[in-house]
Amino acid sequence: KVTTGGVYDASGVPLSYLTAGSHAVVGNLWDVTDKDIDRYCTALITSMLENPRGKANLGALVQKCRLNCRLMYLIGASPVVYGLPVRFRSGVQRR
Repeated sequence: KVTTGGVYDASGVPLSYLTAGSHAVVGNLWDVTDKDIDRYCTALITSMLENPRGKANLGALVQKCRLNCRLMYLIGASPVVYGLPVRFRSGVQRR
């Protein structure tokens, strides 16, 4: 959750990860404590692993996996992507 403090800079865990060098962070806009978010996370990780190399757009996968929630406009609307639009590559990169 990113918070602002008036004239001060915004702060929060997603901004800390982005400042540390992460290209993107998937986080929730509000606290979610339901089995729906577990279904969502399982679908997101599964769809990342099942896509061919370089074909999975993280933002599109986050949006598509919202359909797995029973309350997709309440629980499914909470996950968002902070950062740059990135493509997820499954598998191990070889040098």
